[in-house]
Amino acid sequence: MQKNQAADPGGRSIRSRQKRAGDSDPDPSPDQRAALEKEIKIRQLTDVVKYDNIILMSRDTRSISWVKAAQKDFQKFPKGAQTEILRALTIAAEGRKADIAKPMKGLGSGIFEVALAWRGNAYRTVYAVLIDEAIWIVHAFQKRSKTGIKTPKAEIDLIRHRLKRLKEMLK
Repeated sequence: MQKNQAADPGGRSIRSRQKRAGDSDPDPSPDQRAALEKEIKIRQLTDVVKYDNIILMSRDTRSISWVKAAQKDFQKFPKGAQTEILRALTIAAEGRKADIAKPMKGLGSGIFEVALAWRGNAYRTVYAVLIDEAIWIVHAFQKRSKTGIKTPKAEIDLIRHRLKRLKEMLK
């Protein structure tokens, strides 16, 4: 190796790497040009394949619909709590059940409650999966500790009322 050439950790000179990559030679030979074009096409093809994989991974999800009052209450939640609950609702829209979701007893099948403890507060969102093609969010509230872990009766009554009205509206 000549004195004015630096070496990389692999022992090759920087000059030889530049020649190999075609960077230092302003007019590469036809063989070098063909090799470079092939490498560029392979890189472009790889990028396209990666992009195609992303497109092909689309999920079959149901839409998420809101009772207007529930959406208004939900928007009062802290942004971090909203993000976590929306993540759980997205999982439900994909046909699965999030870890923080549980069936609500006494309201029939297909009614779930997302219960989130967030910075010392409890936020709840109730959704229905069997009413329509969509996931329907019927109620969102911040739980105040009056009855321990149990959902207060006033909230249950409001959920029942909204479910009844929603079913009538969708007939």
